[in-house]
Amino acid sequence: MRSPEQTPAQITFNLEEGLRLARTAEPRKIDPESFADLYGPAIVQTDLEEAAKLKAIFRQREGADRKTMHQYAEVFEAVLAYQGEMNDWFGENAHLIRASEYDDFKNGVDIIAEIKLGDDGAEHLALALDISFQKEGAWEKGGRLRQEIERGALAKIKYFVSKHLPFRGELRDLPRFAILAKKDTLAEVAKLWLETPSGSAKILENHPLQFQILEQLQEQCLAFIPYARLHH
Repeated sequence: MRSPEQTPAQITFNLEEGLRLARTAEPRKIDPESFADLYGPAIVQTDLEEAAKLKAIFRQREGADRKTMHQYAEVFEAVLAYQGEMNDWFGENAHLIRASEYDDFKNGVDIIAEIKLGDDGAEHLALALDISFQKEGAWEKGGRLRQEIERGALAKIKYFVSKHLPFRGELRDLPRFAILAKKDTLAEVAKLWLETPSGSAKILENHPLQFQILEQLQEQCLAFIPYARLHH
């Protein structure tokens, strides 16, 4: 528990250690090379090369501050994928699947939330994560979703493996949600995650971040469902 004199802004964690854990922790990102039998080795190799080029361009354009923010976002992705599923942040029937680097840089999706519907059905949500010092409303966070609604094509995932259904391949027309966390909130959560003893995964079971995320999802639904109806 935070001491009374310690404000969230004073909480720090080892970013280098957080990145190491984020890149090795389960669940791992989907590996496009495992789809060679589905798409063919040449197509997969082309996609891997495109992802590498997009990543390099992205890194070249970012300054020192944005680089740090993206490193925080990488840790956030791992925390959300692991803790969010272990602690049922999206409900007991939800699985959180980390998108491939191709779908991250090409399609702007970090995590796919797969929600089980009975024994033979599922719905999917595309989650894009961001770290910010500022509070943004649903309209500001949902810029890419707004554009997708206007052109009549929602988020796409090329490399997907279901945890519930015997399916792997491409998903289309996924509702996209942008999840924003402030730097100090992530620092608090990451610190708890890094200091969690093995076998104590539910240390974040009731963390306020869970409810902040659900409020953001609700806010974006209320903002964009009417917008979609207006345009279609």
